[in-house]
Amino acid sequence: MSGLFAPPQPSPAGEKIRYTELVPLYAHRKISLVRVSEVLQELGLLDDDHPDTFEVWLDRRTEPFAPEIGDDVRRWLTAAHRGGPRRLPRSRSSSRGMLAATYPTLLTWSARYRHLREAQCGALGEGADRVGRENPLLPR
Repeated sequence: MSGLFAPPQPSPAGEKIRYTELVPLYAHRKISLVRVSEVLQELGLLDDDHPDTFEVWLDRRTEPFAPEIGDDVRRWLTAAHRGGPRRLPRSRSSSRGMLAATYPTLLTWSARYRHLREAQCGALGEGADRVGRENPLLPR
């Protein structure tokens, strides 16, 4: 337990240590913050308050979209990333690839529409054509 050199702050009994308080303490030490946080979690002493990097990335990437379209895209990719009762979770790279494949079309539609349901059949076909033509991640 040499990693637990000192608690971040003296705290009242029963109060948990926040993950974000540990980060500056362990940033420059040769001790694994991950392992220290695992031990604290097992002891019931950790409040894991660090942000989900996938959610931070997704919020940043969908910011240019119309708000309602961004909400729909975030729900879609979060569901794909986390999985559900009838679907296994996708990897981060799959979720990133799905957004990369649809990004140009969603950006164009955000300039024209507020909601994805406003896109007509012709726009959907145009978007499908564009995905194959403009996405460097898809095979040619």
